[in-house]
Amino acid sequence: MTHLAERIHQLHDGPMKGLDIVGARIVTGGADGTVRFIAANGEHLAAASVHTDIINDVALGPDMTIASGSRDRKVRLFDPDVGRSYTIGEHDHWVMAVAWSPDGSHVVSGSEDGTVRIWDRESGEELQRLAAAGIEVEAVSFAPDGRRLAVGLDDGRVLVDELESGARLSATVHHDERVG
Repeated sequence: MTHLAERIHQLHDGPMKGLDIVGARIVTGGADGTVRFIAANGEHLAAASVHTDIINDVALGPDMTIASGSRDRKVRLFDPDVGRSYTIGEHDHWVMAVAWSPDGSHVVSGSEDGTVRIWDRESGEELQRLAAAGIEVEAVSFAPDGRRLAVGLDDGRVLVDELESGARLSATVHHDERVG
């Protein structure tokens, strides 16, 4: 195990469940409900216990704010610069995936309840809800231009939706098992 991998492994009380990297910054989410902000040299920069249950996914925004989704059904943000965390949204079941819009103004979340929701980062308002055919959502990702959203499902399909119109552009099956 490399020094960095060993260092990250030691930081969580239990397994690491989510991971993202932007530049020289790494964020992890653990089964302990904690997010950790780490420099690429292994320096521990910040941590917060932001969820009451296992974190399933984390995403590092353009301004280094951390989005996280958990089995507690919440989508939360953590600003490591000021140490503040807060809930911006909630699903009916576990949140399995989170991602930032390219400009950092929105967070998308996907849930075991088969929905994808887009949240305004500042107000927490739910801006859009997309149905994933009632299948558990395992992964979400904005296109670089922020106009389309890819959604990976538990049944192996990848959906692509155009956000302005809400139109489903494609639904492909490329995997034998879940995407996520």
